[in-house]
Amino acid sequence: RQQYVGKLKFAFLEASPASKKLIVATEENVVAALNSRSGEILWRHVDKGTPEGAVDAMLIHGQGEEGDALLVAISH
Repeated sequence: RQQYVGKLKFAFLEASPASKKLIVATEENVVAALNSRSGEILWRHVDKGTPEGAVDAMLIHGQGEEGDALLVAISH
């Protein structure tokens, strides 16, 4: 079964010795983490707010096994 996240708007490659993830935000208001090798969706969140909502910015702070901070700005 194929899954899609939508047309890419923002992307960030998180590279660590243990894994490589691609964090993306799309024009369809989806924020997701993809396995950079296989393309498998590791997790995703769909903003089902209002039809005019849009991802305006994506900021990722920190890299590593301890966890990262991900900020996505969505206008409504």
